[in-house]
Amino acid sequence: MSVAVAANFTAPMQKIAAEFEKDTGHKALLSFGATGKFYA
Repeated sequence: MSVAVAANFTAPMQKIAAEFEKDTGHKALLSFGATGKFYA
């Protein structure tokens, strides 16, 4: 699963992704960047 994440949410999202993988066995592929660039 691919997830776009705002750069200021990096640390919390890494913890969430680790728990997600532990609970489901699925790995989240995280992309961090500026929200405006993701929107564009």
